[in-house]
Amino acid sequence: MSESGIAASIGIDIGASKANIGVLDANGVVLAKSKVDIRGFKTDSDATLEAICLETAKVVDGAGIAMDRIGFVGLGVPGTVDSASGRILYAPNLGWRDVGVEERFRRHFGRTAGLVQDARAAALAECLLGAGRGEPVVVCLTLGTGIGAGIILGGKIYNGGFNTSGEVGHMIVQQDGEPCGCGRSGCLEAYASGTAIVRAARRLGKWNGVPGMDKAETVFEKARAGDGDARGIVERAARYLGIGIVNIVNILSPNVVIISGGMCEQEDLLIRPVREYVAVNAYPLAVESGAFRIVRAALGEDAPMIGAALLYRGL
Repeated sequence: MSESGIAASIGIDIGASKANIGVLDANGVVLAKSKVDIRGFKTDSDATLEAICLETAKVVDGAGIAMDRIGFVGLGVPGTVDSASGRILYAPNLGWRDVGVEERFRRHFGRTAGLVQDARAAALAECLLGAGRGEPVVVCLTLGTGIGAGIILGGKIYNGGFNTSGEVGHMIVQQDGEPCGCGRSGCLEAYASGTAIVRAARRLGKWNGVPGMDKAETVFEKARAGDGDARGIVERAARYLGIGIVNIVNILSPNVVIISGGMCEQEDLLIRPVREYVAVNAYPLAVESGAFRIVRAALGEDAPMIGAALLYRGL
C-alpha cells in the first residue's frame, strides 16, 4: 500500500484490559492518544468495538486534525488475524472468535482499515522509528504473559506461508518438558515467560501468601536482593531465552533482536546474560562481526499502537 497522500493515521492497540489509541502524523509523531478500559465488557466484541470507536473519535478531535486528513486506520490485536479479510480469527485473551473488525472501522470512519497481530505491529514500529531503525532484518520479541515475536524483512512484515510467523514462544526447547498453554510441552514460553517465572516461584512454596508474588517483576526484585532461589529461577529463564534466541539467530540471521514487554527492563538479570549466552552459542558468523545486536525496545508500551498506525508502510 502506498503511503503517499496519507497525512495522518489512527493506531489502535487492543489489549486484554485496555485499548491504546493514538493519532500520528506522516512522520510517526503522536499527535494525541488515549486509553479506554475494556475489562468490564471485553468478551462482548460489539460493546468493545463500539467503545473503541467512540474513544477514537474523541482522540481525533483532541489531535486538532480534520477527519479528511486521516488516511488510514490500523488495529493491533492479541491473537491470530486474517489481514486479507480483516477478521480476528482467535483472540484467547479477549475471548473472541471470527470477529469482523475491518469492515466495522471502515464503515465508522470511512477510511481503509488494516489489521495486524500486536507483536508484528510492535516490531514494525521498532523497525521504522525505534531500536531497529534502518536495519533490514529485525526480530522483536515480546516477553510477558507469553512470548511472541514480529519479524520484519526489508521493512515489511513477514507473515509466513500460513500467517503464523513469529510464534517463537512455542518452539521446543526441552523435549518432554513442562506443559505449555498451547497444549504441548517443552515450549520456550513454558520456561522463559513471565507466567513461567511466577509458576516456578509458586512451585517452591516459600513465598506462598507473600504480596506481589503473582508478578515476575517481584521475583526479579528478590533475585536482585540476593535470594538464591529467586536468582536460580531467573537464571533458568535467561538460559532458555538464550536458547530460543540462538535458534532465531541461526535460522533468520537478523541484524538485531529487540526485547520488548515488561521484562525488557531487566537489563542486568536477563538481557545481559542472554547476550552472553547467544554470543557463545549462536553460529559464529552470525554474531561475531560486531554488527549483530540484542537490545531493549525503544518505544515502550506505545509500540503496538504506533506500528498499527503505520501499518500501511509495512504491508
